[in-house]
Order: sequence, then structure tokens, then C-alpha cells
Amino acid sequence: EHQQNLDIQHLLPNTNEEKLFEIIIYRNLKDYGVHVTVYDPLANPEEVLHEYGLKTLNKKPNATFDALILAVAHQEFLEMDLSELKSKDAVVYDVKGVLGEKADKKL
Repeated sequence: EHQQNLDIQHLLPNTNEEKLFEIIIYRNLKDYGVHVTVYDPLANPEEVLHEYGLKTLNKKPNATFDALILAVAHQEFLEMDLSELKSKDAVVYDVKGVLGEKADKKL
């Protein structure tokens, strides 16, 4: 199943400044009409919804995406095979600059 949307990998990093940055990315994308899927294997979806008003998944989506945004450098994401989540012409954005050649762009 291919979806015309974005997957923000782990939206909730450790510092308040980073949280604010990722939430701003999320809200700006939503304002442009982009369907955003937030995947965070470490977060409790109920807590994230309560604290930030964001729906998240803690299991890897069974879909492909046109763009992936890696917002934090957690080991789970560094070891992940991103090709499983990428559509044919997908772009991988690396906010933290940790993916090396796996990333197409750095934000």
C-alpha cells in the first residue's frame, strides 16, 4: 500500500527546544495539507496524544511514504532499513545529520 504522505520518525526527542521544533514541523506540514504519519517505537501513543495533541504509531507502519523525516538520532532508526518505508521516488530528510548516505537531504 502506497500513501501520499510523510513519516516523521520519532517526533519526541529529549529536550523541550527539540520538541517544539518537531511539533512546528508537524503542524506546518499539516497546514499545507500533507498527511503526516508519526512513528515512534519508544513513545506511548496515549501520552503523546494527551501531552501534544498528536496521533502517533509505536509499530512500524505497513505502508510506503513519499518522504521520511528523521527528527532524532535514536539507535532504532539508525539501524532501520528505510527502504521498507520509501515509495519509488521518496526523499529522506535527516534533521540530525546522522544518516550519512541513507539521507537525501539535511534540514
